[in-house]
Amino acid sequence: MLIQYVLSFKVLVQKSSVTNQQIYAFKESKQTYWVKVDEKPIVSTARHVDDVWKEVFERAGWQFSGNTDNFIFKHHLLPGERQATKNFFAEMQPGQVISQIPSWIQFSKQNLVRHTRNFGNEYILPKSFLLPGESDELEAFMSQNPGIWMIAKAAAGSLGKGIHLTNNFSDIDLSKKQVVQEYLSDPVLIRGFKFDLRIYLLITSIDPLIAYVYDDGYAKLASKLYQLPTDENKDMLDMHLTNRGFNEKNWVRKPCWLLKDQLAFISYKEALNYLFTDQSQFSTDVQLHLKDYSKQQFVDYFHSKLKQTIKQLLLATYEGLVNEVTNRKFYARFGADVMLMRNGEFKIIEVNRRPYQARLCPIEFLTAPKLIMEELNIVGIPVLSKNPIYNSSTPLSTPKMSVDQMIEKANLQIADEKTRTEHFERIFPEKENQLKTVLNQFASNFVNRDKDEL
Repeated sequence: MLIQYVLSFKVLVQKSSVTNQQIYAFKESKQTYWVKVDEKPIVSTARHVDDVWKEVFERAGWQFSGNTDNFIFKHHLLPGERQATKNFFAEMQPGQVISQIPSWIQFSKQNLVRHTRNFGNEYILPKSFLLPGESDELEAFMSQNPGIWMIAKAAAGSLGKGIHLTNNFSDIDLSKKQVVQEYLSDPVLIRGFKFDLRIYLLITSIDPLIAYVYDDGYAKLASKLYQLPTDENKDMLDMHLTNRGFNEKNWVRKPCWLLKDQLAFISYKEALNYLFTDQSQFSTDVQLHLKDYSKQQFVDYFHSKLKQTIKQLLLATYEGLVNEVTNRKFYARFGADVMLMRNGEFKIIEVNRRPYQARLCPIEFLTAPKLIMEELNIVGIPVLSKNPIYNSSTPLSTPKMSVDQMIEKANLQIADEKTRTEHFERIFPEKENQLKTVLNQFASNFVNRDKDEL
């Protein structure tokens, strides 16, 4: 498992001469990328300094320095899978930025199940059970649906570790903390391969919530032609799952090639374009609905449905997200894995809280730098060369706000970020006038705020 870190650079002071400029720093071992920028904060990031980040810095014209003797700085180092403490956020300097939201745990496998149930939109996930507490419910479900296949996932697993398929209740370890979900056996395929879509979700505020979806993710294909699960193939996880860890061992003819003419990862738009040419995979009702659509209308239709699915996810998690309000500046990007079914509906498989930007496939080389640059640009870290306008104001300490104050705060931030968005589409709120309805719905859940104030 790749270990990533949260590097938080505190106040950076130049020893030699007095200057009105601050310095962006991103440290790896004894090397630091840096650039002088007027009236900007020190950058904090929760990403491993791999090649794609170096490329982003270099494209932005940032200078490289292997010598940091001229600077005094204090930094925090946290394993990437560990939640930063409240003290960590409290110690951040005004104007400082960190790429981790306080409430990122709300997107864990278990919390996604709990939140969607509580909100009444559990349909966006496969049918799910939380063990060990719901073993009786799981047994009853499997008894009522004989032969149904389930997929068991370790609660803290990543990269596909700890996953197995079964249609036998007795095969499931009821004492183990895990999520057991109905296996989605009716997906649409790409040239016979099962796939899911990696969709990037960017959250720039939770007080109130402001979120975007990237319009150019990619599809991840399993490496063996799909068959319905059986006792004979249930352990062939490279057929049933799209995780890179299970499938890259089967790649042939350079990394990322499944066949001589089929890549393992293709662009999101390419996947939808392919499905437009093979609509026979969809149910009869869906085919009838789409029969007169042009290719662009087809792509727009499913893109709209996908955005609404992610919006439903955000509505379900809203209560948990706003219970960790802080006045410091932070943001986070998540990688949601979503599967499209024959009935035309999307199902969220999981949400990766620390999506790794590997670059083995051609689409990753195209997507990763562009994605990271726009992400940093939106949150106010100037990495693009076209010199957009940035709002350099420091967030005020506002432990209690009325709904109207929160709407005003959100509208100012949305207007600022809008000047720097290109491929990220805002999905929450889709329209500024929706904020009041949402905030009133969740008003009682805001931390340090009295109901009467809201």
